[in-house]
Amino acid sequence: MRPALAIAVVCLLVTACGSNSSTGSSPVAPSPSPSPSPAPAPAAAQLSLSASPATLFLSGSSVTITARVTDTSGAPLSGRSVQLSSSAGTLSATAPVTDASGNATVTLSGNAAATVTASTTGANTSLGVPAVAPFSIALDAKYQNIRPGSTDDLTVTVTPANSSAPAPATVSIACGNGQTISLGGQRTGTCTYPDKGTNIATATASTSSGWSATAQTRIVVEPDPVSITLTYHEVDHDVFGIEIAFVANGAPDRSVCDWDFGEGTKRTGACNQNYVYTMGDVDTDGKVTVKVTVKPSTGADPVSTEVTLTLKF
Repeated sequence: MRPALAIAVVCLLVTACGSNSSTGSSPVAPSPSPSPSPAPAPAAAQLSLSASPATLFLSGSSVTITARVTDTSGAPLSGRSVQLSSSAGTLSATAPVTDASGNATVTLSGNAAATVTASTTGANTSLGVPAVAPFSIALDAKYQNIRPGSTDDLTVTVTPANSSAPAPATVSIACGNGQTISLGGQRTGTCTYPDKGTNIATATASTSSGWSATAQTRIVVEPDPVSITLTYHEVDHDVFGIEIAFVANGAPDRSVCDWDFGEGTKRTGACNQNYVYTMGDVDTDGKVTVKVTVKPSTGADPVSTEVTLTLKF
């Protein structure tokens, strides 16, 4: 039994030793190294905004807004989302993405001044876009002072803000006396002023969108001043009195005259009158003062004059 036990021990020893042999099993693979973290995207160093054209029109128009994103070296950054908002008007997009040139473009439409605000990772900015009138107008009269019944030519001048500004769709003139003229493609209209007075003429030019500009001028309708003289001559002289004929020379046709014959009698009517005086109508020297006020038919201001005559009974 002892030889058999010895052999068993030897076998066990041989087996244990064989487990450490390089030929007894496969080698163990090493653990993999972790992958390196990707480099962070470069932060924007600058965000700028521009508008083309630089202004909106009050009548309504559109401009192109360009947001440009660059890194610290000034190189354009593509694929960057830019958040946009505007204080007025409408933007065609509010989160455009920059292209290979670092630009993102949208359209701003409106009819009032607006402030566009932009932001992206690491930068933000804003841009004011003013709104201007598409055109201005002026109104000029050929004559600033005319006589009643005369006509006057009024001319509208339209000055565009720039070459892209819309032209007026309609132009009209209100003469200031109830007469209105639609000019169409013309720029001059003729107003008729029959009556004395001051008239404020107004020109209005409107776009198809309804925006309008106005201009005014003043036309004074004033007749020529009237100058008169009062003359008289004796028509009849008898025991009953002396008849005198009076004429307000210079009074326009169809004028009305107010007469004061000096002894208390007053009349309103024609500008030539006859009156019979008696001895009791004059003072002790035979004098009497006659006054006339002419109200011109032309609309000129009334004018008065008087004369003192001596009557011999």
